Amino acid sequence: MKKLASLVFLVFLASCANPAFLSVLSAPPISADQAYSILRSDPEVLVIDVRSQAEFRRGHLEGAILVPHNEIPALAEELLPFKDRKVLLYCRSGMRSRMAAKHLEDLGFSNVKELAGGLASWRYGTVKD
Repeated sequence: MKKLASLVFLVFLASCANPAFLSVLSAPPISADQAYSILRSDPEVLVIDVRSQAEFRRGHLEGAILVPHNEIPALAEELLPFKDRKVLLYCRSGMRSRMAAKHLEDLGFSNVKELAGGLASWRYGTVKD
């Protein structure tokens, strides 16, 4: 019986890590072209890079702030003042930004967008600090 319960639990955990499962939990990602258009038309968008500090240093979107996806729960109080702003999240390929979007939605953020395909899909240039 314990083996069956363990197996069921492992299947559940695997489904939580599945991108298809996560896509049900938040708004669909937007294309690089859509993100670029939003950034050009709305200077108030909060752009959050959820990659590591090393990845951020190699290049990031102009104006982006670094908040690694695994630090979002710990920084919840600091992020709450921005919950009514439009937020654009990105990572390298889209998986970490998907998890970050879910965290922010759970905190009450209502206008969260994420870059489909992450920075790998971005062709409009990046900056280095």
